[in-house]
Amino acid sequence: DAVKGKEEQVRRDFSERLFPFIQRILLADTTVSGEEAEEVTFGEYVRFFGLFWSRTLALPVPLAGGQWIEMDSLVPGLDFANHSSREANGRWQVDSRGNVRLYATASLLRGQQVYITYGDRSNEQLMFQYGFAEEDNPHDSLMIHCVPLAEKMFDASEREVGGSRDREMWHARLHLAEQKGLPLR
Repeated sequence: DAVKGKEEQVRRDFSERLFPFIQRILLADTTVSGEEAEEVTFGEYVRFFGLFWSRTLALPVPLAGGQWIEMDSLVPGLDFANHSSREANGRWQVDSRGNVRLYATASLLRGQQVYITYGDRSNEQLMFQYGFAEEDNPHDSLMIHCVPLAEKMFDASEREVGGSRDREMWHARLHLAEQKGLPLR
């Protein structure tokens, strides 16, 4: 379900947002014909979407006034360092001028692979963003997507009746859920 949902989101983003934007840009270019503007395909978008997201890191970026924000970024060279939760022998750091620096955290032999950590990510997160899962991932977790409790407290027949007894039961169930600290949305 998660993969299907992501695919639907990517397809929707392409067709509703990106494709019309690309067409406007290409049609504004007098050197591009209308047929060429139509040649941008969903398949190309998916390929470049995967290429981009599999190489990004959330890096802190300096703003005016000494503030920082996190921004998904491509850093040439840094994308050659692979992820390892257990064997990281390098780390990256953003200096005060916004430059990204890669440091060894252990002695490295010539030709040795440099590993950094992409963060404390579950295999689901690693698979969706980077296209791989890590064996024996210490940060792996099982994510269970639950329908909001308030929508499922009555089955369809109880909601349709709508009598005063149903409203009383609804409020009693809501009160009990709130007392137990259960999320209702």
